[in-house]
Amino acid sequence: MKSAPNTERGFSLITFAFLLPALIAGSGISVDLGRIYVTKTELQQYADAAAIDAAFELDGTSAGITDAYNKALVGPGTTATRNRWNFDTSNVTLGGLNSRNCLSAPGSLIP
Repeated sequence: MKSAPNTERGFSLITFAFLLPALIAGSGISVDLGRIYVTKTELQQYADAAAIDAAFELDGTSAGITDAYNKALVGPGTTATRNRWNFDTSNVTLGGLNSRNCLSAPGSLIP
C-alpha cells in the first residue's frame, strides 16, 4: 500500500521564519522592561533620599519648612548615588560565577 505524499514539507521552516520576528521583538521588550524597572527603582530611591534629607531640615519653625521645601526641590546631597548600574558592561559576576562560564557549570547557583 502506497502512502500519500507528504504535503507538509518545509512547514517548520516557514513557521520559524514567521515566528522569528516575534521572538526578537519579545526579547527586546523584555530588555526594555528590565531597564524601565531599574530606572523606576533608582528614581524612587532618589525621591526617598530627597524626602529624608528634607525631613532633617524640619525644626518646627517656618524657616525650617522653607529649608525643607528647598532641599526637596534640589534633591539629596551626598546620600544618593546616580546611575549605579552601567548597562554597557559586558560581564556579570554572581558570587564568583562569571557570565562566561555559566554554561560550563550547570547547577552551580543552586544551594
